[in-house]
Amino acid sequence: MHSAGALNQRIALAAPSFTKDALGGLVRVDAPGVLAWAKVSHVGAGERFAEGAMQTRPELRVTIRWRAGIKLRDTLTWRSQAYEIIAEPVERSDRQTRRYLELLCVKRGAGAGT
Repeated sequence: MHSAGALNQRIALAAPSFTKDALGGLVRVDAPGVLAWAKVSHVGAGERFAEGAMQTRPELRVTIRWRAGIKLRDTLTWRSQAYEIIAEPVERSDRQTRRYLELLCVKRGAGAGT
């Protein structure tokens, strides 16, 4: 599927946590992330109107070596920009039985539930 050279972008992965603010509301805080090598591909951008509602379209497809614990709504940072995973990670493998995760992401603040 991917040679080691294809995973040539450095990303940071983080799971969201929530803390209360001074008024008792919840504030999202992303803990420091785990660094990983990735292949990053642009696949689209922004939102579109379909089926009577605005729908978020993935902006990036990010492929990393398989690791446990990556979930929908986790955050990744690439080139100093935060992205949110908007679909369940998809597991893939290659002929050498190396396992990968494919992540569809949208820029934080672009309809991803910031």
